[in-house]
Amino acid sequence: MNRGKRLTASDLIRMMEDNRKPFKQWKKDGLIVREFFPNAPWWLFKWHRDECDRVIWATHDSDWYFQFEDEKPFRLQKGQKIYIKEGVLHRLIPSKTKLIIKIKEKL
Repeated sequence: MNRGKRLTASDLIRMMEDNRKPFKQWKKDGLIVREFFPNAPWWLFKWHRDECDRVIWATHDSDWYFQFEDEKPFRLQKGQKIYIKEGVLHRLIPSKTKLIIKIKEKL
């Protein structure tokens, strides 16, 4: 996953401390919309936990994958709702196209 380059300890530390986001985000009709870019550095797609329950879905069929901890990744499909419980570890796995998802936070 390091694209063929051998990583140094300094590289790993720099990547771990990189707090940029691989998306741009806006709100529309009470939802969060995120546009993810395939050219974002791969290390920005970190395993993470959300601070509240969420439902997400892709706005189009995609070649991106979603993965929960200890589960196999699955391809995102248009309209497929994914329920993410607060505190559950998960990640997106990028591909070669742009991805747009909608998020409804369940507060």
